Amino acid sequence: MAPPDPPAVPVPTTDNSAHAVAKTLTRRTDLSISQAIRGRAVGLLQTLAYEAARRGFDCSVPESGPVLVLTINHIDVEFTLHEEKVRGTAVAEEDRAKVRYSWQRAPLQRVEQWTGRLVLTLVKDPYNRAFWADRKRWTLESRLSLALDAAEEWAGIVKRRQDDAEAARQERRRQWEQAVPQAKTDYVDSLNRERVTAQLEAMHRAADLRAYADAVENVLPGLADQEQSAAREWASWIRLEADRCDPLLVTAELRYHRPENLPWVEVDRFMPRGMSSLKPPE
Repeated sequence: MAPPDPPAVPVPTTDNSAHAVAKTLTRRTDLSISQAIRGRAVGLLQTLAYEAARRGFDCSVPESGPVLVLTINHIDVEFTLHEEKVRGTAVAEEDRAKVRYSWQRAPLQRVEQWTGRLVLTLVKDPYNRAFWADRKRWTLESRLSLALDAAEEWAGIVKRRQDDAEAARQERRRQWEQAVPQAKTDYVDSLNRERVTAQLEAMHRAADLRAYADAVENVLPGLADQEQSAAREWASWIRLEADRCDPLLVTAELRYHRPENLPWVEVDRFMPRGMSSLKPPE
């Protein structure tokens, strides 16, 4: 059983905002529509604009490109309109004029001929379009309500995509706002881990130096006077070196270090993949 025909779109009979559509379209020189049916095309688009306004959609006609732009829930939906052509063969007028005798034949050329059939296209994206056209069983005028239904449905899809994208953007922003302070904390912790490792190594070195200085002094009694003086000087320098590298003698370093300025390049090593502490994600 064939589906029922879509409801007819009322044709405007009084002055209204849709009539501005006709005024703009009549100035358009880029429409792929023959002069023979241009009046019908303008009337069709005027009817489409009238019904769109009745449904609460805003309507505009650009000076080029799409023939009609509907704004539905803040989403722009574009329509284009063109006349179908068919390929055929014909004799060019200049070749026909050259034929003077009945036995002469003018050469045929391949040409594209207007068909009088209009095609209305809903432009979703470069690879996704819907269209309605004049066919044997119906005219394009009878398909206008279907086109507007599809436009409203597509605007809803685009709006949901935008809302989802905005929600995802806000979620990335929330994650970034949480990640930045955590990355800074992780960086400072890493910095202090390196400090405590270095301090432990320095403390053990200081202890080893003092133990070695003690060992040097223990052998002094068995050395000659000149050798004792040199060894005593050596032990004294070793103790100075132990004091120099002993972290326990530098009280300002015996604490958790919190730098005022953190290099963002270093902080970024602790950020989630694809994020930078320098600026939030787009």
